Amino acid sequence: MNVKGLKSFFGKINFVRRFIPHFAEIVNPLNKLLKKDAIFDWNKQCQHAFEDINKAITVSPILVNPDYTKHFIIYSFAFEETIVGILMQKMLIIRKSP
Repeated sequence: MNVKGLKSFFGKINFVRRFIPHFAEIVNPLNKLLKKDAIFDWNKQCQHAFEDINKAITVSPILVNPDYTKHFIIYSFAFEETIVGILMQKMLIIRKSP
């Protein structure tokens, strides 16, 4: 990985960042590599962050059957070789107290 590759990676995952809890915390070691005058040192911490964010963008947090009586929300993005699409519905989750 190099600076150009890391910037490209961030460009590709930028669209889905809002769907990943704690995105900024996960990618923090990677962001430090892109700061002005930073030495690009891809260490174990950076590799771990890279693997964690890749895992997070491939795992769906909640899968439930859609409620066809409610509206759907479609998020989409396409750029060069990247195509992303997410179909969502807003849900109200009621948790019972113990």
